[in-house]
Amino acid sequence: MHTLLTDMKITVPLHEKENGVELLKRFRTNAKQRIKRHLKELSFEERMTFAEEEAGMTFFTNCKDDVYRDYLRRLLTEASNKKEEENGPIGITYTLGGITKEGYTLLGDDIKTKYHKGNLKIGNTYDPVLVVDFNGILADIIVNKEYKSFIVESTDYVQFLFAKRFYLSYDALPFPEDPEFSTDLKAVYEKHGMYKEEQTVSEYLNKFKPYFYAEDESLFFQKFMVHTVVPSWLQHLIKEGIDREHAEKHARANETKKNRTKQTEKRMEETPLLSHFLFVEYDDDVKEEQLDRFEEAADLFIKTFSWPVPEGITFRIKKLGRHRAEGIWFPWNDNLVVDVNHTHSFVHEFAHMLDYRSGTSFPLSEHPSFEAIKNQYQAMVEESIEALPKDDERRKRWNGTTKYNRNYYLQPTEIFARSFELYYGDKGISSEILPEQLDEIYYPNDALFKTRVENYFEKLKQSIVSQEGFGFSSLGSFGVATKYK
Repeated sequence: MHTLLTDMKITVPLHEKENGVELLKRFRTNAKQRIKRHLKELSFEERMTFAEEEAGMTFFTNCKDDVYRDYLRRLLTEASNKKEEENGPIGITYTLGGITKEGYTLLGDDIKTKYHKGNLKIGNTYDPVLVVDFNGILADIIVNKEYKSFIVESTDYVQFLFAKRFYLSYDALPFPEDPEFSTDLKAVYEKHGMYKEEQTVSEYLNKFKPYFYAEDESLFFQKFMVHTVVPSWLQHLIKEGIDREHAEKHARANETKKNRTKQTEKRMEETPLLSHFLFVEYDDDVKEEQLDRFEEAADLFIKTFSWPVPEGITFRIKKLGRHRAEGIWFPWNDNLVVDVNHTHSFVHEFAHMLDYRSGTSFPLSEHPSFEAIKNQYQAMVEESIEALPKDDERRKRWNGTTKYNRNYYLQPTEIFARSFELYYGDKGISSEILPEQLDEIYYPNDALFKTRVENYFEKLKQSIVSQEGFGFSSLGSFGVATKYK
């Protein structure tokens, strides 16, 4: 991923039901502003070098004669936001969507949106000239390049998305008539536990074979492909940004402290939690009485509700408060961490662990079996936020650009974790590992929703417990592998 995009806070409001084409358009606008801020610090020569290296652009200045150059200057001045561009127009050659074009731009000013990519002319002296906004065309090329790279490098995930779309679109499990396509789609269904009692064969599905294999780049920007892939791609960018921030700000949370008191060392060696986790670490600042209560509550929770912990998970109680994190699940090294003063985040982070480690290649929260819960949660929380007064801090934060905004709360993995907390909210769980009060804005108190959540997690638990190792089960339909007849 290009560093300018990985560093960018995505402010495009995401919802998987939204139009993928519109999402991609808004994301390009988002990227344009990020690129503009970056280029503002560079000289004109450095901007050209950046465009050549990152977008494959080339530039030319041969403007036929001085009269034509003056004509171009007047043309682009008319199309820009300034009265005059000091360095004048510059010729640009770029390739977008497999088509190479030649036109003119300004390196130091925006071309108005209504003129961008338009053929303009003044009077009848010269032929129309293609005019492009420099930052805008850069954003288009870079975003398109990264989107294509994501598809090419994530073939398994793209096929999962198409299988999920087919699964959700039919009452019976659909298969195409094409033998090769049918065999490969069946393998994806099996790998990710997409199971239905009834099966159907559809000639209509044959038309989606080229999309499924994602070998023809000319199809990457077709509506069907964009609608299927872009929402999930942007969700992954958001999650990558949050994970990267955690890695940078909470690096020490992943490190085992070298020096601690003998009392703490002894407590770590004797903790009952070692029967569930590979390694347990406590900060010296955790009080004995607090540890007594926490260990009892966490151990009882895991044993009573029969949630097996995958192998290789480490657990730590560390100081995270100065970075506004009550707990963190680090998926890249299987590290579950809760803050010294917020051990009630344990159940939430435990849910993230289940989400990432109990499925096959992808989180359970992205599986079709979780789709109904995710969609209902999104709708109810959006409605609750909209009903809040405009000056309510939760509404401001939801619609803002800070970390804990709409995009954060509507991540599938966050919905999974909050649904898991809600599931245990009325089961007498100790406040040492679960908040005593759950905000009904983010934890909907709806009877139908709570029943759906309870049914999901009960069946999921049966699926996990019955399997031989994490990731395989005869039950299917919950993100674990299934064999078909």
